[in-house]
Amino acid sequence: MKELHHILKELLRGRGISSEEDLEEYLSPKPQRTYDPFLMKGMKEAVEKIVKAASEKRKICIYGDYDCDGVTSVTLLLYAFSQFMDKDDISYYIPERARDGYGLNRRAIEEVKESGADLLVTVDCGCSSHDDIEYAKSIGLDVIVTDHHIVPDKIPECVMLDPKQEGCGYPFKGLAGCGVAYKLVQALQRTVGFDRKVLADSLDIVGIATIGDIVPLTDENRTLAKYGIDRIRRTERPGLLALMEEISLGRDKISSTGVAFGIVPNINANGRMAKADIGVKLLSSKTKEEAKAFARKTAENNSLRKRLQDDAFTECLDLAELQCPGSVMPVILANVHEGVAGIVAGKIKDVLGRPAVIVTENGDKLKGTGRSIDGVDIHGILSGCAELFEKFGGHQGACGFTMPKEYLGKLREGAERGMEKLLEKDPALLDGTVKYDMEITAADADIELAEEIQMMEPFGKDNERPVFRIRNVIPDNGRIIGNGTHIRFDIHSDGKVIGCVCFGKAEEYSDMIFGSRTVDVTGTLDVNEWN
Repeated sequence: MKELHHILKELLRGRGISSEEDLEEYLSPKPQRTYDPFLMKGMKEAVEKIVKAASEKRKICIYGDYDCDGVTSVTLLLYAFSQFMDKDDISYYIPERARDGYGLNRRAIEEVKESGADLLVTVDCGCSSHDDIEYAKSIGLDVIVTDHHIVPDKIPECVMLDPKQEGCGYPFKGLAGCGVAYKLVQALQRTVGFDRKVLADSLDIVGIATIGDIVPLTDENRTLAKYGIDRIRRTERPGLLALMEEISLGRDKISSTGVAFGIVPNINANGRMAKADIGVKLLSSKTKEEAKAFARKTAENNSLRKRLQDDAFTECLDLAELQCPGSVMPVILANVHEGVAGIVAGKIKDVLGRPAVIVTENGDKLKGTGRSIDGVDIHGILSGCAELFEKFGGHQGACGFTMPKEYLGKLREGAERGMEKLLEKDPALLDGTVKYDMEITAADADIELAEEIQMMEPFGKDNERPVFRIRNVIPDNGRIIGNGTHIRFDIHSDGKVIGCVCFGKAEEYSDMIFGSRTVDVTGTLDVNEWN
């Protein structure tokens, strides 16, 4: 391995990567960190059940969530099961967001049973569905749960794959739902002996899910994401090729950013605006013509999602002031399309610098979705209100729930209490301080460093793009761009000129940038390839 830039080495040391072995693994284009699928609790039993069902010609239904992680997981298991089962014996079911809500529900379970299924295999959901799984068993369905969410105290009494469950010895707990499904496919391949090419061919969608579900891009996830990106660049999957063409995403430029902000939102949009099975049909398409039709529909759904999201964000920001003045965790009741509520909560979180929950009315119930800032476990806080919820699940950064309307006030009180306890321990939790990895000089900010930083890809949760601070510089040559929303300017230091862009903050920072006074600049370092 060539000698690394001293700043890159210092950055990696700060992230716990310092030994020669760890550096080699982290920076390798072909990382090797992966684990035996049979280390996962329940794997042996899950494989035995599936293989037995296949040998007995019993019908299996794959039950997935409606987001990108669920859609890719369903697509993956459909493909894998078809390697050793008659396709007529495999079906899938994805609930509709507005009608069914997240996870399992009795009406859907009854439909699955009526379709002739004998074995129900969940993906990306099920670990918090104890009562629904008991009902499924009572009407004659065998159940296997594969999930990656936080497992509640009351767990389903069935075979379950979830690295977060108590007693699971799997070394890495951060897999996406599709990552857990992929470990099941690995175990099935070893047991049944179908072509290993199936594993390689599936890495594109596993990579998409791993990047898109905002799980830690460390350890085994880094392996899955790196191989996934490489596979996307070389993919022959008609649906993926058609989608990338539809959204003008060149395969040669694919990175974690292109996946996270291009492919993932489009796949998610189907479940938000229409039916998530459009995504399964897209990714499972066999012909170019079929793929183009589903890609076009997917892009149309994403365009609609953007329009509704922008309108809802403006409304909810105003309502936050009216309904929750001074709140350290606003719980906003709004007439928002359920498909964009989570995104809007995320944008409110970003603007206010604190966790946010959007609640919508659904008949006599309220449905809520929350998003959180770094350092605040929103699932943990709202677990303190568990008695209010009929359904509840999620993880540190996001959660969802269903509850009776009359409990809204109690939810707001509980959320505030939870946040106040955290603020007692860390009064600076919500101070909005811009965090950065390192302070550097302008002389340090060169092409060599910018290019070596790209070796840290893929970027994402727990492996964010490095943020640097350069102190005591004077902005110069400022100009407003992007319809008045961004500012481009230069900074001069040590006889060097560095071009900068301040995105989306023109109004907030224009006085400072045009004021000809000394400032500190904090941001990321990249190579400008425009023109």
